[in-house]
Amino acid sequence: MGSRPAADFFQQFKELADLAGYSTADKHLIDLVERHSKPSTINTIYASGEEPTSYEDWKTRITNIDTFWRKGQIVHGHAPSLLASPSSSRPAPSTPSPSVHNPAPVASTSTAPPIPTRRDGSGIVYGGHGQPMDLDRTCQKCGSKRSEAGSCR
Repeated sequence: MGSRPAADFFQQFKELADLAGYSTADKHLIDLVERHSKPSTINTIYASGEEPTSYEDWKTRITNIDTFWRKGQIVHGHAPSLLASPSSSRPAPSTPSPSVHNPAPVASTSTAPPIPTRRDGSGIVYGGHGQPMDLDRTCQKCGSKRSEAGSCR
């Protein structure tokens, strides 16, 4: 079922079942509905203690659970884009509305801004993407330049 509303899922499922020659009384159809529905929805149905017995019962229960879940998403402010079905949703306008202000990009003539840093108890913490690795280090003991770890001479 994915993120599609259950009603859309069942509409396409019924069309495919009809093409394959299955009737809604077929037990195989119920098995397919169970396997291709959201696991959380199926768990909710089994947890209720009342297992549906027909295709129409399964369809009604799954559609009701999906509808209530989507209403809960609206109430809690989560994923409102999941509420519209793909068949009924309108494409986004290709041009922005006149009330939206889109400033023109400003050409930059300076170099990249410095990477912000801060110190903490364990050393320097770099912001952004960090600093490039310093491969030309000097030995702590003798002060000679080394590019590999090793003991002093």
